[in-house]
Amino acid sequence: MYSDIYGESGYTLEYLSETDEVKVTRPDGYVETFDEKGLLNSVTNFDYPEQSINITYDSRARIDCITDGVGVKYQKRNTIIGVIHILKALLLTHINKHRKKALPTVESQ
Repeated sequence: MYSDIYGESGYTLEYLSETDEVKVTRPDGYVETFDEKGLLNSVTNFDYPEQSINITYDSRARIDCITDGVGVKYQKRNTIIGVIHILKALLLTHINKHRKKALPTVESQ
């Protein structure tokens, strides 16, 4: 394993030789992993695991499936439109979850 911190950016880069993955830890706490081809495998938020995603690819390096932190799978193959639909569904899911956690209102006196 190789590890390095990039200046004052707060980003940490690790090379995991046992899996040939690269792990990037961002200053906001998210951890991104990339495979030996440079494809994003996962984005993990240990503080809010429901905001994490895992990505799998087919043999031609096209997105096969994105699984969010609560286990919902978004699967659509072979087209950029399919990928856009996956990402749109993920975004809408997370926006709706956060709407339920809206800030409390301040009552006027």
